[in-house]
Amino acid sequence: MKIPNLRRIFQRLSRLVWEYEKVLLALLSIVIVISGTFWYRQFASTRSDAPSVGGTVIVGVIGGQEELRLIATRLTKAGLFSIDRDGKLQNLLVSSWSVNRAQTEFNFKLRPSVNLDEISSALQSQTGVLGQAIVSTRKGRLVIKVSESNPSLPLLLARPFFDYGSYKVSNSSNTTAVFVRNTREDALPAFINKVVVHAYEQTEDLNNALKRRRLDIATSSEGIEQPSGYTTYNANLSRYYALLFNTNRFSLRDSALRQRLIQKKKPLNTAIFSLISPDQQPQRTLAEALVSRWKLLGAKVNLSLKPQDEIATGIAPARNFDAMVIGLDYGFELDPYYFWHSSQLRIMGNNFSGLNSPQIDKTLAKIRQSLNASTRRNLLIQLHSEIRRQAAGRILQQESVKFVVSSGVRFVPPFLASTTADIFQALPLWSVK
Repeated sequence: MKIPNLRRIFQRLSRLVWEYEKVLLALLSIVIVISGTFWYRQFASTRSDAPSVGGTVIVGVIGGQEELRLIATRLTKAGLFSIDRDGKLQNLLVSSWSVNRAQTEFNFKLRPSVNLDEISSALQSQTGVLGQAIVSTRKGRLVIKVSESNPSLPLLLARPFFDYGSYKVSNSSNTTAVFVRNTREDALPAFINKVVVHAYEQTEDLNNALKRRRLDIATSSEGIEQPSGYTTYNANLSRYYALLFNTNRFSLRDSALRQRLIQKKKPLNTAIFSLISPDQQPQRTLAEALVSRWKLLGAKVNLSLKPQDEIATGIAPARNFDAMVIGLDYGFELDPYYFWHSSQLRIMGNNFSGLNSPQIDKTLAKIRQSLNASTRRNLLIQLHSEIRRQAAGRILQQESVKFVVSSGVRFVPPFLASTTADIFQALPLWSVK
């Protein structure tokens, strides 16, 4: 048997590689790219935490047709702006905007595909939200004039006013609404393709649906149960219940005494005053707990329960109280200015505590000048701490809504929400894993 000449074979192979070097390198590069892409996709699909596009989410809520209507508004409509997952204000229907030095006139340039007349008409009907604002158009731009400085207006315009929401109603009944993607140009983008919302009259019915794995997400202010495979989130609302002192009343003019009442510390034997509270929950329970504790520490305090309307229209505006348990609603835009600023000490204002504080005014100015919802939240904590330090009152409780979420859904809580329905405005940020 003849042995092959290996030297000659290697010489021929070397000449072949030399002649086709570029072709072979190109083929090798293609193989590397294809295999690399394949393995990257495999890794990304199993390890990435980035939101994915597509899928259906089934949500359960407590309520009826009205609750479904409110949720539908948040899903089918959008604002001039949106709030991203970091709390930053993002242009949505506007390409640019400006405001005058006094912050009383705002000028918005809309995106080319956005109907200016439609936007202007929709805003003109929002008198309950914009108050006495004058809405007009000028040289192809949207112009909004307000009677007094309002730096928070752009955040207010992130509310769902216009038919550019992420979804449109596909089908609805008294207890169920189905939403699919809104294909309109410049509509707010979203990750999930389809959203089904079921409304239940009783919490028990909602919990039963959860146990049977018929829901991906369920929400309720109380009584909701978490099955295995679900996670519970608390979404805070911009509504608070607070203890408020009238610092101008003789009985509570001593700031040291007010501070001891806030901290529930002795001695309180010199404290003789009345606490007014709405005769409704949770204010009544909060007030009763305060009075019980104060009496144990020696205070002579009388609890007076009144109808909410009587307090809101008479007692509070007239400052006819020593101490009061009150509800504070900072609105969708998270603006506490009207409750605590010194300019609101006048009889028509809502600074019922009588506190005139340059430090608090400074913090309020910082809040209003920031259009980042996350920053506003942090500054609000500072504000409440300063109010407590100056013994004008203290926050007793913040309203929140509980969400029970399946492990198959990435849930993003909202930065701005004053009602339960507002939380669904963050749904475009949710995604299916």
